Amino acid sequence: VFEFKCNQNAAAGLAQIEARGYAERYRGSGKRVILVGINFDTAARNVTEWQELRVA
Repeated sequence: VFEFKCNQNAAAGLAQIEARGYAERYRGSGKRVILVGINFDTAARNVTEWQELRVA
């Protein structure tokens, strides 16, 4: 499950995934579930940070 943020931080993306329950439909499926928060910096015009969290 990916969440992109602009000019924030990767942790904010992970927090949104967890707060809104985006991954709940995949839990218990028997497959790996990986949450990824990604920050895109508009000044650098590039991805500047990402964090991943394996939940299943």
